[in-house]
Amino acid sequence: MRVRSIALFSTAKDFDVAMFEMKIVGLRELDDGPGEMSAALDEVEKELHSIMPRLREMAHTDLLMEDNARRLYLVRLYVNNAKVEHVLILSSRNTIRGLVRKLLGQGWGLKFLLERKAAAKRSYWR
Repeated sequence: MRVRSIALFSTAKDFDVAMFEMKIVGLRELDDGPGEMSAALDEVEKELHSIMPRLREMAHTDLLMEDNARRLYLVRLYVNNAKVEHVLILSSRNTIRGLVRKLLGQGWGLKFLLERKAAAKRSYWR
């Protein structure tokens, strides 16, 4: 999976509450697990460990989710003491900005957001 958007949220909510709030914003869990796509989560997590070493100590759960437009998202929930402390969301498209706005409305805290944008190029004939 080619990752174009990454968002890390901080939240101190129960697992069921976090899943319910993701459902409210339009994400639903797919029956299939992330499978081979979890390698993308592992690569991003290696970089996160240099920024937030506390994540190494937390257990995590990987989910494959989709929104109402059937866009796929890889989600890693970091659990500590039966509460979801951090949520990492990866997207293969730049569609995560609207999702971030909705989750912030639910009381989630945004740690960081990275999006890969293509630079506009001038055409050769102009």
